[in-house]
Amino acid sequence: MLCPDLITGSVIGKGGEEIKAIKAKTNALINVAKAGQNYPGTTDERPIAIRGNKQAMMDVIMFVQDKIYKSDKCDDERKRIVKLVVPDTSAGRIIGRGGETVKRLRSTWGVDLSPTGKGETPDDLDERIVSADGEWDNVVGCIDEILDMIVNDPKSIMEMEIDYSQWAGFEAKPPEKKPRPEGAPRGAPRGRGRGGPPRGMMRGRGMPPRGGYGGRGGPPPRGYPPRGAPRGRGGYSYGGGYGYGHRGDYGYGGQSGYYDRYSEYY
Repeated sequence: MLCPDLITGSVIGKGGEEIKAIKAKTNALINVAKAGQNYPGTTDERPIAIRGNKQAMMDVIMFVQDKIYKSDKCDDERKRIVKLVVPDTSAGRIIGRGGETVKRLRSTWGVDLSPTGKGETPDDLDERIVSADGEWDNVVGCIDEILDMIVNDPKSIMEMEIDYSQWAGFEAKPPEKKPRPEGAPRGAPRGRGRGGPPRGMMRGRGMPPRGGYGGRGGPPPRGYPPRGAPRGRGGYSYGGGYGYGHRGDYGYGGQSGYYDRYSEYY
């Protein structure tokens, strides 16, 4: 996952106390990138690699995100977003054919889920960033489902220690939107609504699912702190209580900004 550079110190703790404690609690392997090794395409985000079973990975994510949320060195917008780094093969599963899976995740959980596209990470780095922003309980549920996709991906392999400084000069290039093909209908057949897809095109591509997002006409209200946080302290709780099964060891590490790059039309 990604963590703002100014907050990695609190993740590590004085003399490494904090990170030693979370390692002991979860039995996870955790590697915080060295100072100056920001993730390619970012100016202040350091990667934190995590390896362990699903529950251990979720507990570490909660621990790091708690540090981000409580910090006064981070703006409110960044505090809302969980940024994961996932293997390129797993990113394909998260997006799905024609963007179907990522659209379903957005609809089901009512979150802004944004995987990076081609050009937004170096070609020789087999990793993608997936950012999730929304009401905290929904973000946790969405991340839980994403972790299932990762642990069930037989090709999901990531290195724990990568020298990200080799991509220090990399500049992210947002993917280009696809132009409307010549002759694309401006109206739609009766009953499909204006601007609908042409006949023969996969239903729902580039369109929100029936019933709107979240099943109630829109995403649920966003806000922190999550349920269960002490009043006035604004933190999340982490460790235990998730009930995730142990499925062996898997590792994965975590930009925001969103438009539906998977739609056929814009």
